[in-house]
Amino acid sequence: MLISVANSAPVRPEALLDVTDFAVGYGASTVVEHINLRVGRAELVAVIGPNGSGKSTLLKGLTGRAKVFAGHARLDGDDVTAMRGDRLARRGLGFVPQTKDVFATLSVEENLQMGGYLLDRKAVDERVESVYELFPALKPMATRTASRLSGGERKMLAIGRVLMLSPKLLLLDEPTAGLSPDLARHLLHEQVPNLVASGVSVLLVEQKALDALRIADYGYVLVAGHVQLEGTGEVLLARPDIREVFLGSAAQDAAPETPVRP
Repeated sequence: MLISVANSAPVRPEALLDVTDFAVGYGASTVVEHINLRVGRAELVAVIGPNGSGKSTLLKGLTGRAKVFAGHARLDGDDVTAMRGDRLARRGLGFVPQTKDVFATLSVEENLQMGGYLLDRKAVDERVESVYELFPALKPMATRTASRLSGGERKMLAIGRVLMLSPKLLLLDEPTAGLSPDLARHLLHEQVPNLVASGVSVLLVEQKALDALRIADYGYVLVAGHVQLEGTGEVLLARPDIREVFLGSAAQDAAPETPVRP
């Protein structure tokens, strides 16, 4: 089992999110602890690891949805530890949960408008158009109820709704969950990198670990609530122990690396 942190020290962008000695859990139980993690400006950082390692709990701690027992999280230099979601949104942090990510009874455009709840009407209209530019497939479905969308369309809408407030940092929790292999590759290899190219920093929790590392600038491996390894995506992918021990690479490596459009 891996017990050490990679020795590579790549040059990374200035930190936008800086997490130090973070411990998070529920009730009286700690799930993750001693977490030190950073996300640079316009950087894509992946958090990977076995099921039950605490990946989603870490995101919930960063977004005020789980109890923070120790440590600090700083966003753009400001302490945002245990801050409520609405206050985090005002400071530039957006979160797309794995489930309950859209309003099923509202239309696509109504969902986007709800995402811009802090903006005036003119700004909402401008941001809706910006989301349509990023996800052009959504525009023809503007009046369609979210409950009638496919899994891939719904995930685009969920991300677009959070982008309405122009976040500096976007947290994505298992965005490919429930998607077909083709849609998952399209999301990971095209849509998420496009967000980063537009200047948004992304912290990605993803069970399709090898795919996540292929697009990540930097990655952290969580095992039993602790960071056991970190390094660039390229360095982590090159380690056979990552593939064999943590990630079950055989099934993932059977899939093509080239993204396929849905």
